[in-house]
Amino acid sequence: METTSKVNRRWRLAARPVGLIKESDFALREEQVPTPKEGQVLIRNLYLSLDPTMRSWVSDVPTYFPPVPIGEVMWGTTIGVVEQSRNDGFREGTTVTGFLGWQDYALSDGEGLQALPQNAAIPLTAHFGLFGLVGITAYFGLLDIGKPQAGETLVVTAAAGAVGSLVGQIGKIKGCRVVGIAGSDEKCCWITDELGFDAAITKQFISKAPYLRGIPQVGLIEEVAYLLRSALQGLQVVAHLLMEIVGAFEG
Repeated sequence: METTSKVNRRWRLAARPVGLIKESDFALREEQVPTPKEGQVLIRNLYLSLDPTMRSWVSDVPTYFPPVPIGEVMWGTTIGVVEQSRNDGFREGTTVTGFLGWQDYALSDGEGLQALPQNAAIPLTAHFGLFGLVGITAYFGLLDIGKPQAGETLVVTAAAGAVGSLVGQIGKIKGCRVVGIAGSDEKCCWITDELGFDAAITKQFISKAPYLRGIPQVGLIEEVAYLLRSALQGLQVVAHLLMEIVGAFEG
């Protein structure tokens, strides 16, 4: 397939954002679509997952990823179709997902690229959520590590988020009483009315709770790094607060 006449739109990071993201922090470039070499495939991206963690990637602070270099195509997970293949592992027409970035077309040597099953009953975008990393995190995090038992009360922080919303629903399937902590009244209504959580409480209420007085404000109770640094003192305070919340709903 001839690709030299096609245009590849690519969003590149132009500057480190200060405060809210601005359009000037990115630059849209139109470049020629590349031709795959031996062992490579050319993917035409159909969907891009926009995730909150991207904000940390563009900051000049290393996290679990180093920062996106200025001038580089912005990182992101995509779903696309193999248009050309010189790699025996991927046939043309195969639907795939990978860390291919903010661009119409991407080259890959196959590393980190995953072929998706063809099932008309499953929307492709579900592989960003329930059938992707989000779903895996919720499923194994709760069932393999949390090991919930029927009749227990499960408290879920960030309960309206991608992972938390699934954790709560899985907990209900397992027979738990599920209490969600979310960032607004609207989110609390959503997880109780739509997702079936038994009860919900806002994080603003938690931040004002007397048990947190004297402890540096960290915003969200799920700030794992803070809890680890606070060691036993922090864990005891949070445990005490959660026990009060659970007791209130069970009583």
